[in-house]
Amino acid sequence: MKYGDSWIDVPYVPGSLVINVGDMLERLTVGRYTSALHRVINRSRQSRISMPFFFDPGFDAVLQPIPGRRAARG
Repeated sequence: MKYGDSWIDVPYVPGSLVINVGDMLERLTVGRYTSALHRVINRSRQSRISMPFFFDPGFDAVLQPIPGRRAARG
């Protein structure tokens, strides 16, 4: 996963679930959860399951932030 200008490893943790957040969730949460550029190289020699899930609303949908979310400070 890329964070800033650096790539970071996501270590293998038995029974864990890694979720890569996309642009839409970043927008809906007003930056609370940020979209990350990610690439996968499985160096752990452990089996893994990868299940991509993409959800997009209709082309003309109007997206609003989730109620109660404020813009991220920074």
